[in-house]
Amino acid sequence: MAVRHLVRARLRPPLLPARPRGAAPILSRLPRDARKRIAANHTTAFSINGDPILLSLIGHDPDLASELLEGGTVDRSDVVHALAGHLDEYAITLIPILLEHEVSPNDIAISLTSSRFWEGHESDDLLRIITWFNNAASAHPALQNVSRAAIPRLESQRLAALEKEEEEAVRGFL
Repeated sequence: MAVRHLVRARLRPPLLPARPRGAAPILSRLPRDARKRIAANHTTAFSINGDPILLSLIGHDPDLASELLEGGTVDRSDVVHALAGHLDEYAITLIPILLEHEVSPNDIAISLTSSRFWEGHESDDLLRIITWFNNAASAHPALQNVSRAAIPRLESQRLAALEKEEEEAVRGFL
């Protein structure tokens, strides 16, 4: 009876998916060759806590990112997709490389701003994102074209959000 129970337990899938805490920093510290091999085989298939592992593998290593893009090991669209919602050091590292590999500044801007969550007023979140783009463009000239592509759309969205918030305030929803 106990043996049958053990056999059944081994054949069942785990009840909860694995959540590899701290896996992203571990991946980023792997030797370059190991990161390159993993990127070549698994970049689009796996994510850690919702983030593609591609960012952990190449997001801090512009030389490796460029090499993988040039060799066709990693597709430009995979890198652009991985950056969705990442207004951080990964974006600052990878945007110049994507631009060198002829990715449209507009495509990059759309990806960076495609995933956002906010508490409070949407207009405040949009202002935060606009500020990030302005600061990034000032600090890193290579990001200016992406900022120029993103900011007009974000400002238009912010104006619409402000109007909606004003309307809701008048109605007593805010």
